[in-house]
Amino acid sequence: MHTTSLPRTCLSCTNVTFFSMASIVCVACVWCILNTEMFKEVNLTVTKSHMIPIIASVVNLKLWFTPLSTIVLILSAITMFTSCCGIFGAGCKMKCAVKCYVFLVTVISCTAFWLFFVTGTYNIYSNNLPTRRYLQSTIRNYYGRENDLMSFLWDYVMVNYECCGANNYKDFDNSEWQKKNPGFSNPVQCCVLKNMTKLIPLDPNCTKLNSSTVGSFKTYGCFDALREAIKENKGTFIFYAVTSFLSYFLIISFASCIIKGGPLVNPNSWQPIKPTPPKAQSTSSLPENKEVKVVVPKRLSSRNTMYAEEPPKKVVRVISAVNPAQSYKFDTYPYRGDGVVPYRLNHQLQ
Repeated sequence: MHTTSLPRTCLSCTNVTFFSMASIVCVACVWCILNTEMFKEVNLTVTKSHMIPIIASVVNLKLWFTPLSTIVLILSAITMFTSCCGIFGAGCKMKCAVKCYVFLVTVISCTAFWLFFVTGTYNIYSNNLPTRRYLQSTIRNYYGRENDLMSFLWDYVMVNYECCGANNYKDFDNSEWQKKNPGFSNPVQCCVLKNMTKLIPLDPNCTKLNSSTVGSFKTYGCFDALREAIKENKGTFIFYAVTSFLSYFLIISFASCIIKGGPLVNPNSWQPIKPTPPKAQSTSSLPENKEVKVVVPKRLSSRNTMYAEEPPKKVVRVISAVNPAQSYKFDTYPYRGDGVVPYRLNHQLQ
């Protein structure tokens, strides 16, 4: 990881994936708004999945007074815009786009973490009293509405976790659901079901007032059921939280690498271990007959140039006694380093 190519590639691939998924969700929501039945028929023909009608029904539900499809469209548009900032920032090295991407990812991640892990999981796990009261208020005010998301979620929780209400069946007293169903104490989802798909109870009278608790879960609240489920799967929630944090940290690290224009890990910080040079041995410790080789720099061709470290050149001329016409010249050679000055013989015949 000595360059920014790896962070840019990973960031681009991640954002292309999210952009594609958000585009598919956006097209599906628009299609469901325009023609839900056609969406179900076409997808059942192509994918042959039984989840398609359920997804189409959930998208058409209302959250409070707002259709869920509108909220999903807004979220998908924000996701697409964030992914575009990441793609342009990583592909074109646009620092302003990367900074915008970092800001949006931080806001989205913090909001999702707070809603899911803090508000939705930790408050239930810690038996938070305001959260319990809020769940009771949703039953009294929203449960029983037609095509309502809160009613759908409560039905799903009560059927799958075998519970009734937030605390018990008394949460339905004086609620919107009881006003529409006089003479009933709780919905059929609180009963032991013989057929969970068609909601057929074992005891037909389990939903009536003053009915026995046999064959129903009317005394067991869903808040306690969810709390027990979170305790049993505590390790799974911690794993998801840690994975989400690491994914966010990795994305921000890649983005910061592109902003600063440097590698993710600075290679200069990894200095190789330099071997310690051996200590120089003194000339006195060397054996007498060992010759030390010294690399001598070549002399320049110019006669007027002389190295400052060279000793002055000395020439000794010797005349032979046998043949006076013959002479010898000896000039000094650079020192070898051991105190011995070798000579080079120039034999010149005069």
